Amino acid sequence: MAVYKVQVSTGQGALAGTFDTISITLAGIDGESTKHVLDQYGLDFQSGSVREYEVPSERALGPIVLIRLHKEPYSVFPESMWHCNTVRVTSPSRREEQGVGWQQMVQ
Repeated sequence: MAVYKVQVSTGQGALAGTFDTISITLAGIDGESTKHVLDQYGLDFQSGSVREYEVPSERALGPIVLIRLHKEPYSVFPESMWHCNTVRVTSPSRREEQGVGWQQMVQ
């Protein structure tokens, strides 16, 4: 099993945040993760927020070539716009098991 660290930042504008459910799928040259809900305690995607998550995958995906974000309405709240500012993925590698890893930034 591989675990990817994902950092998501929401834009600074007054209406940049959302109550919607945000999920992520990572695609690499060696495969694709399952859809994973990004959720921590509290409001995850407020204006100006930066949150970190762990995204599990059954196997290492290799270099990440696509980050797919899914946005779905949450409960009874009406669907809203969301300004995703950045997504940073830290991928595990064989070296990371020895304490060295690599990062890939997507904006």
